[in-house]
Amino acid sequence: MTGRELQMFWNDSLSSVYEPSEAQQLLRMWLEDVHEVSRMEWISSADREVHFDVENVLERLQKGEPIQHIIGFAYFMDMKFQVNSDVLIPRPETEDLVRWLVDHLPEGSRVLDIGTGSGCIAITLKKYRPDLELTALDVSVDALKVARNNAKELAVEVRFIEHDILSGLPPGDWDAIVSNPPYIEEKERPGMSKNVVDFDPNLALFVPDGRPELFYEEISKVAASMPSRPWLAFECHINHTQKVAQIMRDYGWKGLEILDDITERPRFVIGRS
Repeated sequence: MTGRELQMFWNDSLSSVYEPSEAQQLLRMWLEDVHEVSRMEWISSADREVHFDVENVLERLQKGEPIQHIIGFAYFMDMKFQVNSDVLIPRPETEDLVRWLVDHLPEGSRVLDIGTGSGCIAITLKKYRPDLELTALDVSVDALKVARNNAKELAVEVRFIEHDILSGLPPGDWDAIVSNPPYIEEKERPGMSKNVVDFDPNLALFVPDGRPELFYEEISKVAASMPSRPWLAFECHINHTQKVAQIMRDYGWKGLEILDDITERPRFVIGRS
């Protein structure tokens, strides 16, 4: 079939799950990142015969599997991070938090990333700020395997440890703690999209009903017990930022800032010691 015919077939095959514009974006990602076909090459192939095996990828997309899982990686601040069903796919909004930290963390800061997942926050901080000392923890052994692979591929040194923050802080001293923890209540699960519930690690998403700020409170509490109070930097649901800020105030943080993400919605809460 020609490139134009393939495009029509692709759109028709995904019409029940994606809008045409979304389907086209997925096709471009698949062609560029798997087959190294540039946009100009694809445009010029509209009336030429093309030979791509699309059945498998379309079947997986029809089931709701994210394209990032199919191609095996996602971009975060222009770097490629391995992703799979053991880690959350890095989000563009999180880049805004990392950029703020890159610009504002004091030189030589010891930084702890809680719930590191793919390692995108810790690894990117170390890549852009080699002076920082990064430790990253996660309760998931499988997630840590992905994070360690990403650090190796991107040639940065981050110390990764398996630890459940709900049991307290691991031994060590930190000048700053950053976290994008779970905050979705279990009762919201039925209304969520299939590609999130079926393919993202539920451990990284859900908290008990009635406790959306569970991890923010636990992290604030244990951080407040440190001999020297660290900076706290949280990513939150846009409806939770004020509550998270109040939790941090209750545990003694001052000079709080609520920052907007790229969509100009309140997403991040920063507390300096």
